[in-house]
Amino acid sequence: LRAGKSLSGRVGGRLRCELALTMGGGLAILRRIEAGGYDVLHHRPTLRIVDKAAVVFNVVFGRMQ
Repeated sequence: LRAGKSLSGRVGGRLRCELALTMGGGLAILRRIEAGGYDVLHHRPTLRIVDKAAVVFNVVFGRMQ
């Protein structure tokens, strides 16, 4: 996922935004999986509204992690 991070910088317009949001959401889910001890069979990782807002904020203000 991180290896493809530079792809959003190579395209423009709406595709750039969509790629950045997908990347941000994917990384956020990976953090939730890690926080849950990688047990995705018993506890489904989900993003809370605050997590989603943070992804959008980071994309809008160019602070991708």
